[in-house]
Amino acid sequence: MDEQVTATAAPPATKNGQQMLAQLLAIAYHVLDETKHMNLKPPLRPSSKLFAADAPAPSSPPCSPEADAPQDETLSDVNGLAAGFAGGHAHTGGHPVVIPYLPEEIQDTYSKIAALKAQYMKVSAELLEAVKEVEKEKEPQQDVKDATAKLVQRRNQLRKEVYERNVVMKGLIDRLRNLQHSIRLMKGGSAYPPNIVMESV
Repeated sequence: MDEQVTATAAPPATKNGQQMLAQLLAIAYHVLDETKHMNLKPPLRPSSKLFAADAPAPSSPPCSPEADAPQDETLSDVNGLAAGFAGGHAHTGGHPVVIPYLPEEIQDTYSKIAALKAQYMKVSAELLEAVKEVEKEKEPQQDVKDATAKLVQRRNQLRKEVYERNVVMKGLIDRLRNLQHSIRLMKGGSAYPPNIVMESV
């Protein structure tokens, strides 16, 4: 059950990231579309309170007053990007609306592109925060790896110390053996009596 809950909870986070990337792509598409239909009629307002991020978006993007006019063939495709966007989203209903303004409220291209820039920066900041959250989730795993590496290093150090102590003890036992041999020779006895067995290492 836990695995099923985890499996069902994972896709929404990925979907949110995909939605933010799709929104950034939609903003870029709207900028390209706005440059194709330049409208320099007043009012030329670089900023406006009409671009509230929480305002409800209309069902369809506003059309420029010059959108219905016939366009030159050279402007039909900007380096092939416009056709690519149109073809990639022809069956999905096109790009989502990213700027909640009405056609009669803002007319000029400068204000629209300024609003698109503000929306792009807002979505980019949200995407950056989402990436930071994912990195924070990975930090505990890295901490566990670091702790495990420290434990392995400490274990190897203890093994080395035990080995060195064993070598010292073996040297002491060999010296005691030689000393016992010398004492028995000085007393005139046998160097290797049958009733004395020295522990071998």
